[in-house]
Amino acid sequence: ARLRHRFPGASADDLAARRGDEFPFVDTIRGKALMLSGEPAQAIFHIDRASERNNDANLELLMLSAKARELANQPGAAAERYEQIMALRPGVPTVELEYSRVLIGMGRAAEVRPRLERIVAALPDNEVAKRLLDASALREPDGDVEAAIQRRREAAANGGLSEKLALASALVQVQRQDEAHQAALEALELAPADIRAVRIAVTTTDDLDARRSIITQAAAAGLDGGQADLMLQAIETVANDSPEARENLVNSFLAQREDPVEAKLIEVRLFIDNEDPQQAARGQAALDELIATAADDPAVI
Repeated sequence: ARLRHRFPGASADDLAARRGDEFPFVDTIRGKALMLSGEPAQAIFHIDRASERNNDANLELLMLSAKARELANQPGAAAERYEQIMALRPGVPTVELEYSRVLIGMGRAAEVRPRLERIVAALPDNEVAKRLLDASALREPDGDVEAAIQRRREAAANGGLSEKLALASALVQVQRQDEAHQAALEALELAPADIRAVRIAVTTTDDLDARRSIITQAAAAGLDGGQADLMLQAIETVANDSPEARENLVNSFLAQREDPVEAKLIEVRLFIDNEDPQQAARGQAALDELIATAADDPAVI
């Protein structure tokens, strides 16, 4: 409001830029808002500028800058950014693991295998490192898939929910849907209302009645009623697809969001690039409302 009084003719974007000049934290807020609204490419400038004004000393901002590039479908740029972060902050396992994950997604699993083996040797209890090591084997053309799956099976047999979910995810990755479904059901035996296990179990079976049963049982065990209703509506929409059913599903999803700003951000992401002019107009209207709100009070985002 103070800047709008000083610059009454400035656009919302101009005001945001001036705030970034005067208050570096505003760049962080705007960058995060753009990422949430599905515009990570535009977020990169603000996050990088915020990081630079912190002398690249804030690890969270550095990681966020790499994540923005990844979400903007710039995996190569994200990998380069992680390399820069590792040069600035050598020996941070979290950074190395995120870098490894990006490279695995780029089909460069063989490159990260030595790094992951080193991390696992130094941190044998780090489940993320072990899962990524197995993921690299699953992605390598000559990777030992069976050995990786077997390690996940052994971990699941001796472990808890996270290990069982990791096995289910690995089986999905190698397109063993029936086995993944069974692993997800075993995870649900430990945590009957776990949303991750529910999602895997539901998406690895074509049996509509089984899908309904999984969701209703999870709801009875404590899964949030709104989430359960939304998932039930989603599977019915898939089974009986129509524009009206899709519209009802989206509106139900948005109604579940308690924060109106978050709901608007999601609405922008869902509709702004839609080929249907009416849907695109809905997304643009939501974006205009967000920009106007942020121009007056960036703290709301």
